[in-house]
Amino acid sequence: MRKKAFLSALVICAFSMPAIASLLVPGTVVGSYTINSVEASIASPFYAVGSSSPSATVTSTVYLTTSNDYLYAYQISDATVKFSYFTVSWTQPSVTIDASSWITAGAEIAPMAWDLSDTGQEMEALFSGNLKTPNSSALLWFVTSDAPASTATADAGALIKYSAAGPTVATGSVFVPIPEPLTMLLLGSGWMMMRTCNRKK
Repeated sequence: MRKKAFLSALVICAFSMPAIASLLVPGTVVGSYTINSVEASIASPFYAVGSSSPSATVTSTVYLTTSNDYLYAYQISDATVKFSYFTVSWTQPSVTIDASSWITAGAEIAPMAWDLSDTGQEMEALFSGNLKTPNSSALLWFVTSDAPASTATADAGALIKYSAAGPTVATGSVFVPIPEPLTMLLLGSGWMMMRTCNRKK
């Protein structure tokens, strides 16, 4: 039986949070999951390289579900650039995504896709609509059994605008999954076994 992971801090920022985030209160059903509690939340400014002013705000929230899984949710707002691509990434490829989708309300812009990358180390969203203010994105979410760190991970989120002049990239802090210790132990054991077998050949 998997032990329930607890976070050491609940981070609430002073930024105004998009209205849709407040809809996910305890008892809300998202896909086949029911929200139990908010574990952590932060509204982070995303800065483009060389810029002292934020290019957008991304609200990153982690919810614990009644099945003891973690639902990670992200929403993009206040963009000053016409971004079309959003990604959240983590360092370990052992994170398993059990479900993913998005929720829209009003004029919020839904992505064309919101999927796990081929490397298994990031979730990627592609937008065809204009994410620039006053438009905000749909609430993007995914579910995993892996808990987040106690604080948001710096530069784990990225927004990109592609143009003929080259891409504009803005990064910021978001919550991302951290693989369970048992998963990491099994991966490490497998790697050691392969090394041992290769040496014997």
